Amino acid sequence: MSTVEHTGRRIARKIDYVGHIRERLADLAGFDTLANELIQNSEDAGATALVFDIRDDELVVENNAVFTDCGHAHEADHEQCPRKKRGEPSCDWHNLRWIAAGQKRDREEAIGKFGVGLLAVYQITDRPEIISGRHWILEEEQPENDRIYECPGLDDCRDVAGTRFRLPYATDPGSRLRIDLSAAAIAPQDREVLLSAIKSAAPGALVFMDHLSEVEVRRNGKRDYRVERLLETPETGPVRELIVGDDVEHIWYLLTGQFLQEANDLREKYPAALIEP
Repeated sequence: MSTVEHTGRRIARKIDYVGHIRERLADLAGFDTLANELIQNSEDAGATALVFDIRDDELVVENNAVFTDCGHAHEADHEQCPRKKRGEPSCDWHNLRWIAAGQKRDREEAIGKFGVGLLAVYQITDRPEIISGRHWILEEEQPENDRIYECPGLDDCRDVAGTRFRLPYATDPGSRLRIDLSAAAIAPQDREVLLSAIKSAAPGALVFMDHLSEVEVRRNGKRDYRVERLLETPETGPVRELIVGDDVEHIWYLLTGQFLQEANDLREKYPAALIEP
C-alpha cells in the first residue's frame, strides 16, 4: 500500500487575542452585567461574603474565598495544571492563564458563564489585578508570554485573607486597550452609575446563590449598602428564602424536585461526551 507524500507547506492559524476580548465584551455591556458576573464568580469560588468598594480611582472587589493554587501556574513548563492531568478541575490560577478554555465546565456546581471569567471587568479597567496568595497584574497589550506580571511580594500586597480584585479605572479614552476594545473610558460620573448598578443587581442575584449570603457595597471605604440572604426552614411547607437589605425585603419560596430517571434515560441514549457533568 503506497503512502501519499505530503509536500505542501504548513501555515500558522492564530487567534486575535484582544479581538476575542472585544467581541465578548460587546455581549457583556452594562455595569449590571459586570456586577452579576463578579457575584457569580464569588459564588463559584465558594465565598459567603462579598464586598464592592467603589473608590474614586478604582473598583475593589473582595470575597472571603481563596484561589486554588497547584503551585506551578507561573512555570512555563506547566502550561497545563497538574490537577487537570489527574482528572481534577484546574486550579484558579491556571484558569486565569487560559482564556476561553472552558475550564469552568469541569466544576459541576459552577453557575457563571463558561469562558467569560473576568472579561467583563474590561468595561472599566485596562489593567486588572488579582490578589489571593499570589498577586497577578494582567497587561493584555503585552506580547503573549508577558501578559501576566507577578508581583514579587516584597511588600504586604499578598497579605489578603481571601481574594481581592483591584480594577483601576480606565480613564484615558486614547489608551491603546480602550481603542483596541472599542470601549469607552470611565468618566467621573460613572462612579455613581456603577454604585447604583451594583446596589440594584445584588438582591436579585443573591436569590440564586448557594454559598454567597452577604453583599456589602462601599463608597471610598465607607459602607453605603448591605443585603443578605437568610433561609427559614418551617416544619411544614417549603423553605423560605429572605432577601433583606437596607431598602429591600423579599420572601421567596424554594420548591425542590428531581429528575433522576429522566437524566439516566438521557445518559443511556446519548454518548457521555455529549453531556456536561
